[in-house]
Amino acid sequence: MKKYYLTFQIGSMKESVYPLLGTTTIGRGADNTITVPDPKVSRHHAKLSFQDRTWIVEDLGSANGITVEGKRIEKLVLKPGDTFKLGEIAFSLLDHGTPDARDQFTQTVEILSASAADLEVLDDKRKTDFWHKRLHNVIATIPFFPCLDEKEHRLLTDTATLHGIKPGEIIIREGDPGRSIYAVLSGRVKVFLRDYRGSELELANLGESEFFGEMSFLTGKPRSAYVMAKEPAMVIELNYKSMRKLVQENSAAKKVLLDYYHDRLKNNEEKRSKGGLEERRKHPRLKLRLPVNLELVSTNTTEDPAGQNSWKAISVDISLSGILLGVPEAETGTFRPTQQIQLEIGLTEALEKVRTSGTIRYVKSAGRDKKIPLLVIEFVDMTPADSNKLREFIYGKDHLTD
Repeated sequence: MKKYYLTFQIGSMKESVYPLLGTTTIGRGADNTITVPDPKVSRHHAKLSFQDRTWIVEDLGSANGITVEGKRIEKLVLKPGDTFKLGEIAFSLLDHGTPDARDQFTQTVEILSASAADLEVLDDKRKTDFWHKRLHNVIATIPFFPCLDEKEHRLLTDTATLHGIKPGEIIIREGDPGRSIYAVLSGRVKVFLRDYRGSELELANLGESEFFGEMSFLTGKPRSAYVMAKEPAMVIELNYKSMRKLVQENSAAKKVLLDYYHDRLKNNEEKRSKGGLEERRKHPRLKLRLPVNLELVSTNTTEDPAGQNSWKAISVDISLSGILLGVPEAETGTFRPTQQIQLEIGLTEALEKVRTSGTIRYVKSAGRDKKIPLLVIEFVDMTPADSNKLREFIYGKDHLTD
């Protein structure tokens, strides 16, 4: 029986492999089978389904559609080796079980799952099954797996996505949405926060069979820290829907996750406190409502029919690295992640204003009717003089020489 896979690359990850076992949805939303962070991908972008012994990809009414060789299509019957794009991400269909596809599949798996020396000792027939066995054996040692029966184990392994990560690459970012859990198959990753100076505060150093991401999975809140590969690493992303079904039906697995969650929460709070991060983040000046003038650098992607590119906004939270602000005069859908902007932020009469460039990292809606855009903005290219003004405003003059 043939097995089918999607391969794709997100950002600087080397390549990812996802096994196709049934209807599969792709989009930015965490409730999709495959969640991708590309801002050009809609929350529910596309669906793959198996019909008449072949795979079909269909558009779900997305803003940017499905493209093949630069042309937008609504529906496509896929053959092994076919490639289509959602936003900037290219997806390719591979099958496992026919001689023509074996070399391509083995090549992909060799990059992701084993060294050349590992595969040299195997004959061609066994090479194509190598990664299945390796994946099964390694993740069986993850703490919450020993309490699973064979059916539960296969539920997770068959719906998991395999990622190859380069050293220094970010796997998840603090503040990003996401509900999936990751486990390390090989290599090491570090979990860390950044303080108001941009310095890193390391929370954990994780290796083979250790996992991360359970905090957002259990709470539904955005990611609470950064995770970065310290060396070439392979991680498996466990599907949110499969994990949710598991913890609903298996109390032992749920208890393991909760125990790790509470232990890590306590550890993180202790390290934050020791690093002074909590005190700085709770400083009352961070929550002041400051007047902000906001201007888009480019209006090419704005949906405002009048072509407006400047607004008055109010800050909700501010730090040296960025600002959270509401834009009551703008319409929902005006802004999107990665847009470049110019900011003028009013401080006090003595300090006057600071000016800086910025990048929108996250957009959501606020207010009673959920119609006010709320933007998470990362500062870019702030001058040293304005940076000192902002630091004095937030932390006082004593911190200017820190």
